[in-house]
Amino acid sequence: MPGLFDFHFLNKLESKAQFMRKNIYLLGFMGSGKTTVGRRLAEELGYSWQDLDKTIAGRNEKSIKEIFRIYGEAFFRKEEANVLRNTALEEQQVISCGGGTPCFHNNMRWINEHGISVFLDVDFKVLYHRLKKGQEHRPLLREKAPEELEAFIEEKLSERRAYYEKAMIIIHQEEEDVDVALQIIEQIKKQSLL
Repeated sequence: MPGLFDFHFLNKLESKAQFMRKNIYLLGFMGSGKTTVGRRLAEELGYSWQDLDKTIAGRNEKSIKEIFRIYGEAFFRKEEANVLRNTALEEQQVISCGGGTPCFHNNMRWINEHGISVFLDVDFKVLYHRLKKGQEHRPLLREKAPEELEAFIEEKLSERRAYYEKAMIIIHQEEEDVDVALQIIEQIKKQSLL
């Protein structure tokens, strides 16, 4: 029955086209590679890329550190939720979220309802090494001794892990030299999200 086949074929095409408009939200702790992976993933898919923290900073004409200092965390988290929800106004984006984004204002649920969520789950040793190496560029970590840094990472990760693990896709990374963007694309295809 050609007519029936054509109908199902068109539905399948429409479904695939609808995915192709979905945004992909990268989640994970600082140092998990959301920025690097986000840029690469966007390039591979032909999507645009957005860093949520940079968007918030640009919108407020202040650095994230200044926003926290001047207005406080409550203001930042509300602003973050607003900027996050505005990402739905555009399609075909990879959005690198802040480390705490999924933990406030039902953001994790919203992300899962409006796009594809990916948790970059980086091995603790790799994460510690990355953050130790770039410590001077991260205001929250700048003054921490090695033991304090380790304790900070463990504490924050344990607070946030339950939110991160609600992601549709979890990419475990135990080594540095892994093409995470290609792993994400593979998982999206495997789960029929693409």
